[in-house]
Amino acid sequence: MINFVNFSDINEELELKLKNFILLSFPESRLYTYESIVYVIDNDDIIGFTGLNIYNNDDNDIILINQLCVCAQKRNKGIATKLLEFIENKFKNNKNNQMILYVRKYGDNVDTECLYNFYTKRGFIEVYSDKYKYKLCKQIQKRLSI
Repeated sequence: MINFVNFSDINEELELKLKNFILLSFPESRLYTYESIVYVIDNDDIIGFTGLNIYNNDDNDIILINQLCVCAQKRNKGIATKLLEFIENKFKNNKNNQMILYVRKYGDNVDTECLYNFYTKRGFIEVYSDKYKYKLCKQIQKRLSI
């Protein structure tokens, strides 16, 4: 089950579970740096996670996706794709919203090419690159008004 929660609404039990999960994949990460959290829970265990920061203006919202990760035992089962789809559907409205994320070019235990290909296959396009990272962006389709 995929859940969305604002950081200010996280209870102590969920905070502990999220911190423990994040430490496995991103030891340097700090949970409190995210405005909102999207996570996947299975049998009371968190198996997928991403932090979000949302920047609003009149014309669009920018959804910055941070540290999307899935536990090793559950990878290649569509969980990361479902997390991205959930975020896209959550922010589908009458604005021209876009999702942005960064992929490091180098890192320990990171297959950058695999991550880059994963995101581009899901509609993200490269909008910037330097010697350390790629910046990828995906426009969220507006919800049709009927």
